[in-house]
Amino acid sequence: MKTRLTKSEMEIMEVLWDEGKALTTSEIIQRSKEKEKEWKDSSVHSAYKKFNEQRCYQSRGI
Repeated sequence: MKTRLTKSEMEIMEVLWDEGKALTTSEIIQRSKEKEKEWKDSSVHSAYKKFNEQRCYQSRGI
């Protein structure tokens, strides 16, 4: 099944792909600041939940 991601979700996935390893919400937020973009904690949690539901990405201990 094809999954469509929002622009922000895609940016979060790119942070994960660039890093090449699992990141905590805090680490993702820190990386976003480095890219002059800042996500809220709730936004990252929502994206992780969607990724897990759609099996785009599997995280541990949301």
